[in-house]
Amino acid sequence: MKKTFLTIAICCVSTILMAENSTNNSFAADSAKPKADTTRFYLGRHELFVTNGGNDVHFIRNRYLDYEYSSNNDKKNPFNNFDSHWASFNFGIGGFGKKMFSTAVGAESDYIDVNPLRSFSFQWNISDIALPLTSSNNIGIVSGVGVSWDYYALSDKSLCLRKADSTLIHYNDTIGYKRNKLRTCNLVVPLMLEFHPAQNSNLYLMVGVEGNLRLGAKTKQVTGSGKKIKHKSDFYMNPLTCDFVVRAGYEDFGVYFSTACTPMFKDRKGPDVYPFSAGVSLNF
Repeated sequence: MKKTFLTIAICCVSTILMAENSTNNSFAADSAKPKADTTRFYLGRHELFVTNGGNDVHFIRNRYLDYEYSSNNDKKNPFNNFDSHWASFNFGIGGFGKKMFSTAVGAESDYIDVNPLRSFSFQWNISDIALPLTSSNNIGIVSGVGVSWDYYALSDKSLCLRKADSTLIHYNDTIGYKRNKLRTCNLVVPLMLEFHPAQNSNLYLMVGVEGNLRLGAKTKQVTGSGKKIKHKSDFYMNPLTCDFVVRAGYEDFGVYFSTACTPMFKDRKGPDVYPFSAGVSLNF
């Protein structure tokens, strides 16, 4: 599974990163002009300069690329006229609640309670596309595609989850584990409404939903001696889920909050819990 994710990541990154070697470049950025023997890498509207044999490295937002982007917009193509902020790297902490906007599970599901401070969510929003709804281009609909990885640190370190014929069973193992985590991976597709206070504003607010397609799940337990025990299963999880998401930020940095609209597990097959997460984002 890790090799598969690594292959996907390499393929995706190779499509958005472009390297160009130049010796005498007349291209002018607003902050610094590249020197001879300069290698430039582009990530969205950011530029990485590597000069002097790798001794000097600069990573900047290139306003020339902003100007080139806006001046080359084809007004007949509305998908080029809105600067969206969903494409990003996200990191946050998470946990389970008994319903939307809840951070505690119910008594009937407390056996799968997690430690939010040790439960992490990583999401790579690979690309996005936006459609403006106003002539001033300050409101638009945003969609795209991404991948998320969620790691839930179970409070009960001896807890084991297994699929039976019709339901998910749980029991406590006699082995003393020092770590016990439930991991999931999802394909993410959003439908968001993004607001800018004014045209070309650096501030943004996004509200909407993200649909999730479950790609895999497993538990990982680590014994006191360091032995790792992994168990892969779908654990009767819903293959399709939906999250309510709020995002806000300034330029390349933002914060987000996500809470599930649908339960993590199938009805009467597993615990009735709703995942949530909150964290920061680096937009590109």
